[in-house]
Amino acid sequence: MRSATQVRDFLILRLVIAVSGFVLIQLWGASRESAAQAAAGALPHGVIAAYSLEALAAFALLGRVRRLRLFIMIQVAVDLVMEGLLVACTGGAGSVFCPLFFASIFAASTVLSTEGAFVCSSTATIILAVACMLPLMRAGTAGSEYSWRLAAYLFTYGLAFHGASVLCLRIARGAAEAERLTEEIIENMAEGLIATDRAGHIAVLNERARHLLGLETGRRFVGAPIDVLAGKKVREFVADKLRSSAEGRWETVCDGPAGSAFPALVSASALRDGKGRPRGAVALVQDLTLRREVEAASRRIARLEELTEVARGIAHEVRNPLASICGCAEEIAQEPNLAPETLRLCEIMRREARRVDGIIDEFLHFARLRSLSVSRFDAGDLIAHVGELLRARAGRTEIRAERPCARVEITADRDLMTQLLLNLGINALEAIGPAAGMVRLRAAPVPGGGGDPGIEFLVEDNGCGIAKEHQERIFTPFFSQKARGLGIGLAMAHRITLLHGGEIGVDSVPGQGTAFRVWLPAEAAAPEPVRIGAKEPVWT
Repeated sequence: MRSATQVRDFLILRLVIAVSGFVLIQLWGASRESAAQAAAGALPHGVIAAYSLEALAAFALLGRVRRLRLFIMIQVAVDLVMEGLLVACTGGAGSVFCPLFFASIFAASTVLSTEGAFVCSSTATIILAVACMLPLMRAGTAGSEYSWRLAAYLFTYGLAFHGASVLCLRIARGAAEAERLTEEIIENMAEGLIATDRAGHIAVLNERARHLLGLETGRRFVGAPIDVLAGKKVREFVADKLRSSAEGRWETVCDGPAGSAFPALVSASALRDGKGRPRGAVALVQDLTLRREVEAASRRIARLEELTEVARGIAHEVRNPLASICGCAEEIAQEPNLAPETLRLCEIMRREARRVDGIIDEFLHFARLRSLSVSRFDAGDLIAHVGELLRARAGRTEIRAERPCARVEITADRDLMTQLLLNLGINALEAIGPAAGMVRLRAAPVPGGGGDPGIEFLVEDNGCGIAKEHQERIFTPFFSQKARGLGIGLAMAHRITLLHGGEIGVDSVPGQGTAFRVWLPAEAAAPEPVRIGAKEPVWT
């Protein structure tokens, strides 16, 4: 059994059959030679009139029908019986109404199953046989020389009925499959799709559009006026473009759930038929959040690539003269009879030179490309080890290193993973400060965005949190809101995560705390570094 739309189309086809019956009645009545023969046409007129009234009533009552299957079977039976009466009343095998059976079989095949269409064709053949034999029986010619001709006639019509039902079933199924495929494609599009007809009513509104525009997800909205989009800024914006059939692309802000907002791209154009005449409008709404994140990551990578070149320059251009300055200061300090102030200045020079050298070392360590030394180890052991390292500098802060309930193994560079989690833990301790607080480390198997198996490490604290405007920049080298420090720790954590083919993210509420999440693939090998030019490697 088909959908309610196909049932409605079936009932419309029945009305077409009724109109065709009236036309055939007129042609048949005009062909009668005598008044008596014309008067005999009163019964066919009555039959077709009753059939037409029944078809109209069925169409009018469709909205109140609850058992569509039984309703369709009754309508098909009425069609075949009425057509059988018309054939019997108008001469049997020579009746002009015999082709109406084909129309009914075609209409029934659009809503019946394969078995139902076969039963319909067989029933039509039986009713046609009875309708053809009744005039012969009334004339007393049953069993005469016409019997073999009638048998051949009925056999031919029976084959034609079944062939027509098979053909109609294939056509109906192909159309239904194409319609279903189109609906599935539209419903599963990554972009929101809204289309309106010429009258300004919604023709298509897919699930993604309902989600992006904040509409009721369980409702289809097809046939509703475009005014249902009112209520939010972005919906008003889309509705205005659809009403005016505007063409172009605009960036706007969508109102997300719980008062949040996200960037969106709205593309609108007029909908035209094959002759170029306007028949409506269509708009696509695309969430730009992922694109913005990719662009931010690309900018960060570009900055880091530049940083690599800067680090090389610093190593070659600063370290050599710095060593000379430090050596000169040491030579001066060894001179006899120096004033205490001079010795103090020499010590300052040596100390500051060593400090600058340490900064360069940390800088180069961050920028230097190294291959991963991967091994298989237990994530719980890693969590416990990092917890011990953090407790040595925790002060009043409680360190909770929670091992997984079961052994969770991961293939990674253990030293770099220790450095990653230690950097995140130190950042958490600095966010808490001298006050009593808590840092929690956890690890658990969590599939990634593509469903790949992996491990998620979580480092949480109840410190000062990170302002929303700073959260997109915290993984950038030398970005820091602290009074001391270079801002290398989180950038290093980000780089180590990328080297392992993983992802790092942050959830933070100012004044309440921060949670860093690091997802790494359980079995992924280290990615090859990206190379620019023939010899100069940079990392991604």
